[in-house]
Amino acid sequence: MAKIVEKLYFSGWSDKRIAEELGKGKDEILRLKQFTGLGSLFAGRNYSRAWE
Repeated sequence: MAKIVEKLYFSGWSDKRIAEELGKGKDEILRLKQFTGLGSLFAGRNYSRAWE
């Protein structure tokens, strides 16, 4: 499933669209992206000040 999420992401799909099409929640999509180990999947993601 993580590879499917990775391919959809690199095809230009948003996290929201991936979640809706696969019937998953946003948190589950995030976890599946983490399984791939690719930092590029998190590029442009905003973090809270706690991460600074």
